[in-house]
Amino acid sequence: MEPELVNNFSKFCEIRANHNGSEYLDLTHHKFFYPTTLLPTLGFIIENSLKVRVNPNVHGYVSIILNPSKRRKKSYVPFRELTPDDKSARDQILQEILKLTDESYGGIEALDYLVYELTNNIYEHSEFERAFIMAQKYPKKNFIEICFFDNGISIPGNFLRHEIHYENDADAIDKAVNGISTKDEFRHRGWGINTIVNIFTKGANGEIFIASRNGAIYISSNDPLLYKLGDKYRIDGTLISLRIPRGYVNISSYL
Repeated sequence: MEPELVNNFSKFCEIRANHNGSEYLDLTHHKFFYPTTLLPTLGFIIENSLKVRVNPNVHGYVSIILNPSKRRKKSYVPFRELTPDDKSARDQILQEILKLTDESYGGIEALDYLVYELTNNIYEHSEFERAFIMAQKYPKKNFIEICFFDNGISIPGNFLRHEIHYENDADAIDKAVNGISTKDEFRHRGWGINTIVNIFTKGANGEIFIASRNGAIYISSNDPLLYKLGDKYRIDGTLISLRIPRGYVNISSYL
């Protein structure tokens, strides 16, 4: 049985594959969305200028996520877009995500580091034109899910550009997770994504799913799972999803 984050990404890929090319994207069969499905789906809607039909059970939720001005509750950060020439938006989004939590979900310091580093990687490496973030807290399920998606050159594409050898796209992601960096001064030193993974899987017992071009990896406290993606599951850019359970982690021992 696949992890839920993996299944939720597959759900997005099914939605995309089943689109018939019309001006409408039919989501009426889907009664619930986690960010890992909803964020790339919203990106697909925007990229293709689609109208959308949704199930009545999620109509209100999707409407609010798409229209941040309607936000009434503090359990989510709606669909937010990053622009390549404006890092100030990143800082505002970071503050919104931090407001979702208290010390119960990893701790403010750890969550601050997490969101800052992931968005910094998007700005420094992906060469994106569009990037999106959303987050949702599930108090009854005791976790927060945060999803990042950009349409940049991908992790394997970045490795290729810097002439770093990898066997396939999943292997490239695995290498990035394990500390191989395209920054010469950081290469082999284990900073960046590697540090984030250690904090939130080993320190906070969280889960991370990364899909980039034709590869994906799921990481938890158990052995990582690598996936070679076919055309149906390929993603142009990079998607990173995190589930952070209730608990506290001291990040100083991982930095």
